[in-house]
Amino acid sequence: MARPSALQVVAYGEHARRLVSTQSFARGDTVTVFSLSAPLAVPGRHTLQIQEDRHATLIPSCLSYMDHSCSPNVGLDLGKEQLIALKSIAIGAPITYFYPATEWRMAAPFSCGCGAPDCIGRVEGAQALGADVLRWECISIHIQRLIHKGS
Repeated sequence: MARPSALQVVAYGEHARRLVSTQSFARGDTVTVFSLSAPLAVPGRHTLQIQEDRHATLIPSCLSYMDHSCSPNVGLDLGKEQLIALKSIAIGAPITYFYPATEWRMAAPFSCGCGAPDCIGRVEGAQALGADVLRWECISIHIQRLIHKGS
């Protein structure tokens, strides 16, 4: 099982940082394990929604540098507290996940620039997307429940 040392935060551009892989992974591999901070009732820019009404930060904190992508290479398994490769990941590749997979409403929505052919355009959270647009291979249980409730 990979450890956080398989990941590294690197600078790109003038003021930005991102998380990249320092080793290669095959689809289905555990990229790293993580833990969650104490639950928070209020979302923040660097929190992750872990239940319908709870948020937390990921530990190790380097995971907060994962970029959003509409064609992600990792998914978060909140139950097992593992980051799972959704496709092959090469050494040096940015680690990306689909933010609406865990977020119902984003605390800080933004325009997506991932360049994926099926890009959603604006990242606001799962509540702004149709069920046909969501990436079901990595969607969190609490988001699935909220979709089925029609919240």
